[in-house]
Amino acid sequence: MALEAGAKGQAIMPLLRFGLWVLLGDMDQAYQTFDSFRDTTRQYLHLQLIFAEEGREFREDSRFDDLAKSIGWQDYWQKYGEPDSE
Repeated sequence: MALEAGAKGQAIMPLLRFGLWVLLGDMDQAYQTFDSFRDTTRQYLHLQLIFAEEGREFREDSRFDDLAKSIGWQDYWQKYGEPDSE
């Protein structure tokens, strides 16, 4: 449905689009969506979803380490400790 809406020119807010792909388990689309707004609207990275159980597949994806490094999370975690585990 989200792809159909996009093809019809109907806008879906990046936060909703990103979260939708994570919840649907389509990590390729989730990472592609994040990449499309990473340099301009990073606030749309839904932290509560990523670090919840529903975001486990996103965090376990091999691309997550690169994402965490590119936005400074790894540096932060080295200094202050990693996020609490579930």
